[in-house]
Amino acid sequence: MKKNLFKMFSFVFVFALLVTGCATVSDIKNSETDLIFNGGNVVKVGDYVYFANGYTAVGDKNKDFDYDGNVKISYMNRVNLNGGFGTPNESPKVTEKVNSRVVGFESEYMFVLGDYIYFSTVNTHKNKQVENEYKLVSYFRSRLNGDGLTEIYTTPTYDSSKAMTRVLKGSDDKYYLVIFDGTNLNSFSLGGSVGKRQELAKNVTSIAMPKEKDNYEYKKILYTVNKENSDSETEVYSVDYATTKKEKATSISTSTKFIDRQGDFVLYTNGEAAAQAYYKYLDNEISIVLDGSDAFYRLPEITNLNKVCEGDADKEGYVFLGKSGSIMYKNMVRTGEQATILLDKSETDFSSMLFVEGDWVYYSTTKGIYRISARDKTKQTIVEMKNEIQPNSCSYVDNYIYYYAKLEPVDSEVDDKEYEEDNNFYAYRVDVTGQGNYQILSNFKRVEKKA
Repeated sequence: MKKNLFKMFSFVFVFALLVTGCATVSDIKNSETDLIFNGGNVVKVGDYVYFANGYTAVGDKNKDFDYDGNVKISYMNRVNLNGGFGTPNESPKVTEKVNSRVVGFESEYMFVLGDYIYFSTVNTHKNKQVENEYKLVSYFRSRLNGDGLTEIYTTPTYDSSKAMTRVLKGSDDKYYLVIFDGTNLNSFSLGGSVGKRQELAKNVTSIAMPKEKDNYEYKKILYTVNKENSDSETEVYSVDYATTKKEKATSISTSTKFIDRQGDFVLYTNGEAAAQAYYKYLDNEISIVLDGSDAFYRLPEITNLNKVCEGDADKEGYVFLGKSGSIMYKNMVRTGEQATILLDKSETDFSSMLFVEGDWVYYSTTKGIYRISARDKTKQTIVEMKNEIQPNSCSYVDNYIYYYAKLEPVDSEVDDKEYEEDNNFYAYRVDVTGQGNYQILSNFKRVEKKA
């Protein structure tokens, strides 16, 4: 009888673990009542930083992506900033694995709201043909200790060249997870629970959506769709992502296309003048009219729009990537000056424009992170590595830049052993002033070469 009771107790205990889950790491308190967003690649909560332990691009490997192998490297990790960091020879003494999902990839996205961390991950659902579709993106949330892992949504399609994920405060003062997969636009209300999926628009051809840290009063998303029975004519709409209410906007042409948006400042092209970019400051007027009256730049090929020198009566404007990949500057308050800040990668090995802070434009190459002043083009080196940097993934929080790079060579004066080559990208951080040495956050293990 005692044996049967023991078996029954064991079954109930195991079943309870399966249903309720088991906390992966110790719980921590989030003292912030508002959104914590630090660029999408890391998120800092109190003394802890959550991050992907490694970075692995999915790329075109839709079916043959090594998920099982990569999850051993690119899982969600966290480190206490007071607990020390790693060296090129060894990882930090204490890191804590939060969950076993591949979260370090080109569509990485994470933030914290309340007691939950929200994040994107490589899709593991199979299609009807029982084939993997790793290019699709899944969105999850869990408590800060990894408990209560819940899937929010998996995209039915995903075009990484167009897709955008945002967490935005809506017209009702609540936060929404807004997902544009390159074709369809959906939103989810966030709070103690996640609301049902709200379909905002289908078959979207271009979109103007604010960024997470923007200041904006216009709590709607602008987008275009093809006019019914036409592949060349478009219609312009706005949608309130909190209420899902749509309104048709007015344009001077039937082929409007949105280029980019920051806050209430939107760029677009129009009809026969599609060879030029126009701008408009949005407000809460009943009807948005895109009349092509304000020219911004002579070419429409613009990406990565960022405000620079904000508040400066002489230099406030925008920086962006132009057609050739160069960093360009547009003065919006005085002269209307247009200037090249940094030439394309053929001239400087420049790879990516990362973010803007004050007058400084931060950018990367495959070997380092740098900044250049939009005011006088002064350049400064933040960090340079002997091995390769992943140039597109970066976050900035509390005067530190977080980025991914391969392990640096072992210092032979410290360790004279030979190790197997490790091509994984691991998480680092460096002081934004560049005065201090980089620090390693990731857990890793060097494998000694066999004799």
